[in-house]
Amino acid sequence: HKAAQRNAAHAFAMSFWKKKTKGPGTAKQVQQSPPLRVSPSPASPPPVAEKKSPHSSPLPVGKSLVRRSSSFSGSAPGTTSPAGTSPHSNSSVPLSRGPSSPQHTLLCTAECLGNSISSARVACAEVTDELHADSAELARLAKYHTLLDAPVTNLPALRNLCWKGIPLKVRPVAWKLLLGYLPTNADRREETLGRKRREYHDSVLCTYTTERSPTEQSTLEQIHKDLPRTWPNIPLFHQPEIVKIMEHILYIWATRHAASGYVQGLNDVCTPLILIFLSEHIELPYCDLHQLEEFKLEDAQVPAQTWHMVEADCYWCLSKLLDGIQDNYLFSQPGIQKALLNMGQLVAKVDGGLNAHLETQNVVYLQFAFSWINCLLLREIPLPLVIRIWDTYMSEDNCQGFRVLHTYVCAAFLLTFSDTLRCVAATVQCRTHHVQANSSSRT
Repeated sequence: HKAAQRNAAHAFAMSFWKKKTKGPGTAKQVQQSPPLRVSPSPASPPPVAEKKSPHSSPLPVGKSLVRRSSSFSGSAPGTTSPAGTSPHSNSSVPLSRGPSSPQHTLLCTAECLGNSISSARVACAEVTDELHADSAELARLAKYHTLLDAPVTNLPALRNLCWKGIPLKVRPVAWKLLLGYLPTNADRREETLGRKRREYHDSVLCTYTTERSPTEQSTLEQIHKDLPRTWPNIPLFHQPEIVKIMEHILYIWATRHAASGYVQGLNDVCTPLILIFLSEHIELPYCDLHQLEEFKLEDAQVPAQTWHMVEADCYWCLSKLLDGIQDNYLFSQPGIQKALLNMGQLVAKVDGGLNAHLETQNVVYLQFAFSWINCLLLREIPLPLVIRIWDTYMSEDNCQGFRVLHTYVCAAFLLTFSDTLRCVAATVQCRTHHVQANSSSRT
């Protein structure tokens, strides 16, 4: 490959030189020019004068080359050689590489061509890497289609494949299968979706048309208070259609699960499901938080039937998800208490110094990690990253990722700031001692 580049550069330089030097005499001189001999002295040899050929064009060759090569050499264009010498004579004086020599122009031209070829190689390498990444993504997507398009989906194989992340195009279907909302039998999926969606909308009509009890009215009022706080920096979740969907989902779930009812934080938990199932029908840039913040739902023109399907799918998938962690939202919250205890034990084993530091500062895990467990880190981690983590959570059997694996993720999240926490505490302690010393010296 390198030899081909050198040959191309040489051919380009020779053709460039022959085009720019008109006349048979000049071309003959170029063909008969001897090879360059490098002088052993580090200093450049004195410039050699060039005789004017009788067969050359009226414009001297040397001046033409000087004008074109001055930008490469930085020398003045009027440089001349001593009289009586020829650049093509077989004298003992080495040939000059100055700006007036044909060899210098050839070298500069070849160098420019070499730089262009190097830039082209870098650009080709970048394109090649992108093509390799695209081909790898296509091959990975083909594995998903092989599993999802089969008459019966191999759920264990799908879990193993989804553990490392799910492509955007198949994520809605994969989540429905992993959560148990869709059956593994492909022939039964359409019938199951239609039946589940009709069942949900019947329950919505029944719930909102009957008279509410004081408890249900209080639940609905609390939901109305929490919905405006949901992702305040993302206007999508404050659109009337999305607000209505979230209100229906949370209120129906709370009335059907009287043991826990509605708990603050569930409004955040249902937001990833809304994004994923809405992206199944419209193009939604949920993987880029900046684009998601600027997304305008008015431009999408979503039909009413689509909103009904998205709402029903979100409700059933949220119900499947919360079935595995419902004890987090009971009155005494035993699930959160157990998760915090396990998290403290993990931190003590991995980083005993951090655990001892927290105990010295009288910091209890319940004070800072409660919302981590309750809201599944939705208030601490960007939403696109949460969606990627949920791919792995759902890949665990029986949705144990939201109960067990999430505890490990919270511990790792805390350990990330281990050095920072201890450094800040040491700085505060030093400043406290300094203030105390100054006050004692004044007294």
